[in-house]
Amino acid sequence: AQQLCNHHTARLDQLLHITGANPISTNDAMLALFPFDMTGHEIFFASCEARAHLNHFVTTGHLQHVDRKNGVDLFAKC
Repeated sequence: AQQLCNHHTARLDQLLHITGANPISTNDAMLALFPFDMTGHEIFFASCEARAHLNHFVTTGHLQHVDRKNGVDLFAKC
């Protein structure tokens, strides 16, 4: 369980670090967290994990939902 907690803490730190001046999408977050070729099945799970991390940061006040461009949610630092 501790390894899983450590893994997610590292992923959250990595994601917060890439969130700079420009808002990011779930796809941006996914590509930062999983920078390798994936199958459709892996993309599904990677996008869900990336979005869950973004949602966590919104809930904890680190990021805010700032815009929806062409149906894509964007997130930025508060």
